[in-house]
Amino acid sequence: MRRMMLCAALAAVACGSDSTKSAGGVTGTISGKSFTPVETVAFNAGPASCSFAGTTLSISALGLAFSPQSGSCGLFTTGACNVKAGSSAALLFVANVSGKPVGTGTYDVVASPEALIGKVLPSGTAAIGTSETFPSSTGACTAAAHGAVGSVTITSIDASRVKGHVDVTLGEGAGSVKGDFDASLCAAPELCSLIVGYVGTAGNGVASSPVCGGGFTCQ
Repeated sequence: MRRMMLCAALAAVACGSDSTKSAGGVTGTISGKSFTPVETVAFNAGPASCSFAGTTLSISALGLAFSPQSGSCGLFTTGACNVKAGSSAALLFVANVSGKPVGTGTYDVVASPEALIGKVLPSGTAAIGTSETFPSSTGACTAAAHGAVGSVTITSIDASRVKGHVDVTLGEGAGSVKGDFDASLCAAPELCSLIVGYVGTAGNGVASSPVCGGGFTCQ
């Protein structure tokens, strides 16, 4: 089964090239290695009427990708992505199910789709996070995911940038990611497909992002 990530997810992927995207001041450790993203990108989408599990909700989402390589906007919209072998990254989504766009504020980050569902439905807004580490071998690859808990603060959103602060700790002693970010906005993805991808992964305890359609090639 595929799992749910409505809000904030941490992941590592990249497609294409765009050196204009800001990396900000985020640093940390993922899977025993120091982590400093090459760029940070974002999207801001919705509200959209999305149906899953027999329920229809008006959902908005803001996604953030802390990537080890440039050209990361494609991870939100591309069916398959090339990633740097042996790299790790962070992806963060904030979701709102109250019918309003995601706004500024501080949001708790939870580590599993189940925890997210339990938090977002009564409160209207929540976040979920993971880190993903790719193998050092090349070819088709799958990331090792670790759930993240902590908080993300959105301080400003405009037509071209999202700014804020992230502070999360990864499960199983995998590390932490922290710092101020200044992300350039990418084109918005088809939101319902992304959300349903997250929702369908519930039941495995740790969220694994369906970005890039789950198709990665390590290079």
